Amino acid sequence: MFENALSAKIPVLGVTTDDLMNFEVALHLIAKMTIKELPKNVKALGAALYWTMDVEDVTIDVYKMLVKHEHQLVVINPTKKNPLVFDAGELPTPKEMILGYLEEVMEADQVEQTYAALKGLSLKAVSEIVMLTQARTGSMSIKEIRRTRSMLGGTVQGLIPVEPDFDFYKFPVKLEDWLKMNRTYFLSEKTPPKLRPRGVMLEGSPGVGKSLAAKAIARELGVPLYRLDIATTLNRYIGESEARVARSLSLLEREAPCVMLLDEVEKNFTDKEDSGVMTRIMSQLLWWLADHQSSILTVMTTNNLAHIPPELYRTGRIDFHMKIPRLSSSEALNFAQEVFLSVLGKKPSLKQVQILSMAVKATALDDFSHAEVAELVYSTVKANAWVEL
Repeated sequence: MFENALSAKIPVLGVTTDDLMNFEVALHLIAKMTIKELPKNVKALGAALYWTMDVEDVTIDVYKMLVKHEHQLVVINPTKKNPLVFDAGELPTPKEMILGYLEEVMEADQVEQTYAALKGLSLKAVSEIVMLTQARTGSMSIKEIRRTRSMLGGTVQGLIPVEPDFDFYKFPVKLEDWLKMNRTYFLSEKTPPKLRPRGVMLEGSPGVGKSLAAKAIARELGVPLYRLDIATTLNRYIGESEARVARSLSLLEREAPCVMLLDEVEKNFTDKEDSGVMTRIMSQLLWWLADHQSSILTVMTTNNLAHIPPELYRTGRIDFHMKIPRLSSSEALNFAQEVFLSVLGKKPSLKQVQILSMAVKATALDDFSHAEVAELVYSTVKANAWVEL
């Protein structure tokens, strides 16, 4: 948003940033012109992009002067509303600033991948994550850097980076086939907008692996994963909840390509929703899901599709819908053997298969969630001391 507002020559732009040491460098690289602090005598304005940290500097006279001479002013972290200030969102940090820092602190062959794990952050936040990772683990591996970022939470309230790390996941065949067909179309910059995959809706009872599928999809695509938590964006001030969602979606646009997880959507959006705030947020989200042009794959999950407004997952917003079924007894035994292999690194012996089969039958269940089978395997492995510690 900031770059577009700057190009549009909007006179006064308000931006937020957590990096007060480097914002002038960022402004200079983005605007490609001289950056100066707003002088007391506004009649002396010259050819430059001006900034101020005091929103009260923006008066009608200043605004008129900026318009007259086609100058622009950036207000850093405005502390209160001013109708003369256009909200341009968060100040982006140019890629070259992050790359320059990373090139100084790590091996050259790790720089690009590390940058991908830290996109969307300020230079200050990047350096803090790198230093925390070094202190926490004694290394600067990309996996640990991502984990540190996840531990610290998102850059805006409601958007949470998720580490796509898991022990074992088996793709349902239909989902795996869909992903194989769409992978190149999602990642290629040459893909026509009409052919770019937009999202999937995964339905099923708790424990069948819907949320885990989002991690598996992000890992398969090799892109960051974010969870949009609508509940944490809610605020008692009018318009603030919607503004937080807008900031989250704007950040995702900068992060692209990436995966966005909307988990258990029926808890926020139902076919009987009558909350004014939630209705406005859903309207905002519906528009974005249909119109965004970035490579952002939305993964929605639900326990019951019947409780969700159909417009949320209609064609054009979501490309693929799948109900992930529970496992039959025979499927549960097969899945148990795959979980066993993932845990112990080897296939179970015939005797171990027999014991796992007895454990499955002992539950007296007609069908199983994937989580129930996994927990059954873990318990059986420990009960039989199949792991030497």
